[in-house]
Amino acid sequence: MFSKARGTQYDASQTKQRFSIKKFKFGAASVLVGLLFLGMNSHSVLADESSAMSAEVTQAAEVTSVDNTINSDTVVSAGHTENINPDDVVKISESGISEDSNISSEDTDKVNDLGETVSEKDITVPPVNTMRSIDDADESLEKASVDNNRGSEVSGEHQNKEEQDTVYTLQDTPNKQEYSDKYQLPSRDSVDKPKVRSRRSLNLSDRESSSQEFPLGSAEYVDKAHLIVTKNNMVDHFEVRGTAHGDDQNPVVLTEDVSGQAGSLLLNKRIDMNESFRLEGRLSLGDKYEGYNVGGRSGGDGVSFAFTSTAPGTIGLSGASIGLGGLPNSFGFKFDTWHNTSNPNVNQKAGADPKFSGYQNGAFGAFYGTDASGKAITLLQDARRLESQPHNNEFKNVIVDYNGQSKAMTVTYDGQIFTKNIQTYLDKSRLTTNQAKGREELGFAIFASTGSGTNLQQFDLTRFEYSSGGSYIKLLYVDDSTGNVIKEKLYSGLTYQSLDLSDKLMLPNYTFKRTNAPTAVGYQDSNTINFNSGIQTITYTYKKVEKEELQRLLDNDSNLKLTDIYVNADKTKQTAYDDSIKKGQVVVNDSFTSQDKVDDAVKIITDSIVALRVSAAEAAVKAAEDAAQAGKDKKAEVEADGVVNPDEKSAVDGLNDVTTEKKGTATPLVDSLPEGPVKEALKARLDQVTTSEVTVNDADSNGKPDSQDAAEAAAEAAVKAAEDAAQAGKDKKAEVEADGVVNPDEKSAVDGLNDVTTEKKGTATPLVDSLPEGPVKEALKARLDQVTTSEVTVNDADSNGKPDSQDAAEAAAEAAVKAAEDAAQAGKDKKAEVEADGVVELPSTGEINTHLSLFGIIVLLISTLMYGSKKKED
Repeated sequence: MFSKARGTQYDASQTKQRFSIKKFKFGAASVLVGLLFLGMNSHSVLADESSAMSAEVTQAAEVTSVDNTINSDTVVSAGHTENINPDDVVKISESGISEDSNISSEDTDKVNDLGETVSEKDITVPPVNTMRSIDDADESLEKASVDNNRGSEVSGEHQNKEEQDTVYTLQDTPNKQEYSDKYQLPSRDSVDKPKVRSRRSLNLSDRESSSQEFPLGSAEYVDKAHLIVTKNNMVDHFEVRGTAHGDDQNPVVLTEDVSGQAGSLLLNKRIDMNESFRLEGRLSLGDKYEGYNVGGRSGGDGVSFAFTSTAPGTIGLSGASIGLGGLPNSFGFKFDTWHNTSNPNVNQKAGADPKFSGYQNGAFGAFYGTDASGKAITLLQDARRLESQPHNNEFKNVIVDYNGQSKAMTVTYDGQIFTKNIQTYLDKSRLTTNQAKGREELGFAIFASTGSGTNLQQFDLTRFEYSSGGSYIKLLYVDDSTGNVIKEKLYSGLTYQSLDLSDKLMLPNYTFKRTNAPTAVGYQDSNTINFNSGIQTITYTYKKVEKEELQRLLDNDSNLKLTDIYVNADKTKQTAYDDSIKKGQVVVNDSFTSQDKVDDAVKIITDSIVALRVSAAEAAVKAAEDAAQAGKDKKAEVEADGVVNPDEKSAVDGLNDVTTEKKGTATPLVDSLPEGPVKEALKARLDQVTTSEVTVNDADSNGKPDSQDAAEAAAEAAVKAAEDAAQAGKDKKAEVEADGVVNPDEKSAVDGLNDVTTEKKGTATPLVDSLPEGPVKEALKARLDQVTTSEVTVNDADSNGKPDSQDAAEAAAEAAVKAAEDAAQAGKDKKAEVEADGVVELPSTGEINTHLSLFGIIVLLISTLMYGSKKKED
């Protein structure tokens, strides 16, 4: 924002305020402008150099505003010097703030007073006459730079040819870490003899990408200060007063849409009215005007562009005069939204407005001026109704174009043109300023006020080119590699004064490299530059202190401390890293630190991080090794008895998981280390970290291997099978012997089961025998010993259901019975035979005995038969 102007105030309601400045960027086009005056074959002064910086710098081109407030009647103009009473001269003023994008708010606070006055130590009066003639200056420049085509246009593309550059080097320049705020430039006598070197000419793109410094050229001198103001540097040329407020980004609000306001935008230097100037911008007069109200409210007062016979910073009365009232023999152009049809109050020092065609219905524009008493007068021929009336607070283009030779001033508002030759105004102004004809210099202000009528009145500057008398020294702070302007400062003084620059060379976050100050017209020894009429432009080059890597390391600190790199590192390494961060923060916060200190801080932090990484990697590898060893120990423990149950395997697997996790943590830490023996050793150790695998052989956790359980189960099953087979044989034997008769099939059935028993026992025996000694084996052996076959004897060979002995008895009985029957039949037959003749002789006693014996045998045989049908039959 703009600072509030100092100086005479005619309106007590206008109060001083203070605002801050917003930052802005300086584009590549400005580089070309800055290079316009730099010759390709030129002298330059080099400080102790490190490698040139190639990175592009964001510039904040700053021109220090100048408050060259001269209240005397004698002034200095180009090519002309008049005696000046020092008592009548205000101190040389310097205003402005370093606007580099890398300059912190803390840095800007150190110089945030836009009205800063150069201290007495900056101003010296040389004991000899230091005012050089223009011829001397030209001669000095010719000596300093051969064929330095000042003012010629420099294109972005230079011829790619080898050129001879004359370069001055400094004998005793400090290193960047030895900067003090009283740095001494070399005198011309201390500059070494020129050294000639061959160097290819660089075009713009080359300069932006090359680390080779750009050609510095000689200091520039122009006998008339031609100044260019844009939004980027307008805060250095303009100040606000009263209700006005704004910044270098947005339009300046002169008044709000309320009554009783008065605001102005004041130029802090006089304008040379014998040189042409051009002001371009946009103007908003509000939304109300004469004959057109909004919401029952009328518009007023208006906006004026005032050229005053008083010192810069002086403004007139608000109200009808719109900033001119009370300023004698001044003039301007006004955009009036309130027509003062009758004479205003005498205290407003303004006459009535002329009644031109359409005055009752519309705002108007007019040239107007004040008389010797300061009363503002508007003539009929100078006033016209605006063709484009204010509406909705719209901005309209406005141009004030002045021809210093013809004295014609042209105001163009939204295409409508107002033109007037102001020679008469200039003639009248000299009555107040006592300036010589042709040397008129006037103050300038843009003023607005409100009264019964109100408007939101704003001005938005586009560009202002003007010339100003006096003596100026402009310092360009330039990037040594690219030639881009980092910032500018402008100082004003009187021709018998000198400016000490020793405390003005420090540039936050930059290191001084070179300067062409020894080639300046006003150059004196020990950083003293004499003011000459006109403007001297001196260039100082700087290399940006690259803090990006350091800042990145600092910004990453909190994240790093959450990682394994920091957490797993040794405490001493953590402390060393923490200390390096603290020291790095001090360095990065130091706006005037050196690149060496920044680089050292980066190296210390980087080394600390490497140490953290190594320590963390070593700790992680050790943790992985310890986990692996714990796994091995557990494996040995659970396998000691030759039996591993699921719980024991789970315990080993858990340790294996820890080992895998620890190795997974260690691997990226080791991989991230820089190549070298430490990394290789850790990798080799990590390769030896393996898990310990075990196999469960006691699934039922009974303390015996599953193979033994299986063998015992198999033996048990085999013994049981043998026992079952034996029992089946026993059962079969009992079954076939139940009736006392065993036929061949039944015996075969029993023998078959006996074969099974024998087979089963034969199967079980080796299974039992192979078991480890113990109660299980003994029990199974005892059981197996009880396994026997069941033997049966066939006693029914013919399978007739009767014992073979019975069959034999029955056969014998049958035979005996048959014999008896045969004998009986023989008896019958004999009886018949013997009785045939009716004569029967008695048998002999021997025959009777024979028959009785045979009968007895038959009875005996029958009696021995088992009871049954056969026995009955027999």
